[in-house]
Amino acid sequence: MRAEGGWYEEDCQWSIAAVVHPIGFTRTIKIEGKPDRTEMEIAHETLRNWFPDWFETFCGIRIEPGQSIVRDQQIFDRDNRGNYVVTAAWGDWAHWVPEGKVGVVAKRASDHTEKWFLVDKAIYGQRFVIDLTRDTEITKPERP
Repeated sequence: MRAEGGWYEEDCQWSIAAVVHPIGFTRTIKIEGKPDRTEMEIAHETLRNWFPDWFETFCGIRIEPGQSIVRDQQIFDRDNRGNYVVTAAWGDWAHWVPEGKVGVVAKRASDHTEKWFLVDKAIYGQRFVIDLTRDTEITKPERP
């Protein structure tokens, strides 16, 4: 699990060194309002979230859905390759979005096609996948 170039960035890759060389990461971390955790617990969580393939290989533990941010995104991307997935959204404050709607631009990864839609505000959420039978396709607005 050597980083290309031999250097490790501080936000996520530190967890690689910690998991491989645990003797240097034994302190208990206290964060107000959260349970105490060891550096090793945090390192395993970070490695699992951001480097799931390395985590599985090194630790011999299979990651289940919901246990890794990166793996969940990979699964989502694979499962929705042929669907339009929202890449940007505007609320009804935008001049071209009717009240109670969200204006969105969505992209289909399989062919990189981009389309614009109006979606009901009540159902719009993160990682939103367009339903062509429910959501209204529109032409790209002028000055979105």
